[in-house]
Amino acid sequence: MSTATFFDDGTGNKLQSCGISPSNGLLSINLRDFVNSDGSTVKQAWFELEGGYIASQGTMSIFDAVNGGCSDLCAADQNCIASVAVRKTSEASSCRIFYHSDTGGKYERYCGSEIPGAYTAPDICMTALGNDAIWAVRCP
Repeated sequence: MSTATFFDDGTGNKLQSCGISPSNGLLSINLRDFVNSDGSTVKQAWFELEGGYIASQGTMSIFDAVNGGCSDLCAADQNCIASVAVRKTSEASSCRIFYHSDTGGKYERYCGSEIPGAYTAPDICMTALGNDAIWAVRCP
């Protein structure tokens, strides 16, 4: 399996996917319309992992997650197509290992809503990538 940069933002955040475009590969960011309580419509961004399902999950320290512990677990599992370490507390992250199914749909995780006039939803997702959700994707 090969890997390529998901978003090369220069931070060394260890994020990988099958292509540079947010919608080119197994992992993508997709936009949806959302109607706020005041009736205005804003864009929400969601991470989508095509054909992915959670095969296992556990908890690790933030230190281990930031230093690639979750992606290392994926790399050691020949069936793993992706992993994500998600911050749970100031000291702990959950690590999810994903397998692929041709008959399954996709794994979806909300990542941000636009702030009109300030930030787009994808900008908010990309800001959160190295902090709250550390993704790694293996490409076929």
